[in-house]
Amino acid sequence: NDVNFKAAAIEDQTYIFYLLGILNTKLIFSIKFNFINSSTANQQCDIDLIPIKIPNESDLKFIEERVKLCINIQENNLSKLKYQSKEYSLKDLENEIEEKTLKIYGLT
Repeated sequence: NDVNFKAAAIEDQTYIFYLLGILNTKLIFSIKFNFINSSTANQQCDIDLIPIKIPNESDLKFIEERVKLCINIQENNLSKLKYQSKEYSLKDLENEIEEKTLKIYGLT
């Protein structure tokens, strides 16, 4: 029953990859660290307080696609991956997710 290992239950899988993407951004970490809890350990009660913006369909698809590509790169130990005629590294995809998250939160 260690609170650091509690899992969130999400019934609606529509936003699962979106949440995975934005919860790992610098913006969300900054919100959590500066306004919710400045400890490095994440607890369920902290995550519950993070303001999650519901994206439009286009932004949802954009982040979802990039998160799936990130997972593919990591699961297959790839350095790069080709997607829509462009080569992406994990860092490239992370940067695109960061930029899109800032746009969704109205910070660009």
